[in-house]
Amino acid sequence: MVGMRACPRTPKLQQPLPGLRDANNKYYFVASQGPKRNSINDFWRMVWELRVYTIVMLTNLKEKGREKCAEYWPTTGGVPLRSGNVTISNQNEDVGDNHVVRYLVINVREKIRLVKQYHFTSWPDFGVPSHEHNLLHFLKEVRDTMTYTGKHIVVHCSAGVGRSGTFIGLWNLVDLLEAQTIINIINVRCSVLDMRECRPSMVQSQGESDIQKQLNHGVGGEEVDFKEKVLVR
Repeated sequence: MVGMRACPRTPKLQQPLPGLRDANNKYYFVASQGPKRNSINDFWRMVWELRVYTIVMLTNLKEKGREKCAEYWPTTGGVPLRSGNVTISNQNEDVGDNHVVRYLVINVREKIRLVKQYHFTSWPDFGVPSHEHNLLHFLKEVRDTMTYTGKHIVVHCSAGVGRSGTFIGLWNLVDLLEAQTIINIINVRCSVLDMRECRPSMVQSQGESDIQKQLNHGVGGEEVDFKEKVLVR
């Protein structure tokens, strides 16, 4: 597991990790690599110790024939996955055209939490979704239906920088719109540079940067019920 900062191997880790915060200063984003087979235990330990209730997954398990992420959850109704001292059960899945929502029950020494994993399945590596509005609807669903418990939200793609950085940037754009900020010019370049202060290489390609500008029109549109448009540089 590679998050924004190395996760200390301590029995309890209750303090927020320094780094990426949302524009409203309510949450810390933990931008993580997609777990590999040898790091699944570390990933779930991080989720438990940071009291994470929301995971956003932006990669598929395989892309262009290459493994991008290990399947770190069990099948629905199947045998629970044992990962270190964490037991994960898949309670249910809601499958849409472009995403899946998984309801994962996490058990550590008889202490139980429900973690929701939001998996967007239509975003190619080093590319952009073929229909940008699908990503906006996904973002809106995460914000509207996530459990507002805990301070950390895990966001991961394969490397934890390109698609993850783009998603976090869009989240902050919506925060500013919903706050009706008096600043009606959002500079995407400065936003990206701010994220890179916390995690290098956030937003890898020009296409990923452009999508934040293009999606401004969708963010301001009635179709996804966000606030009025702003000028994005």
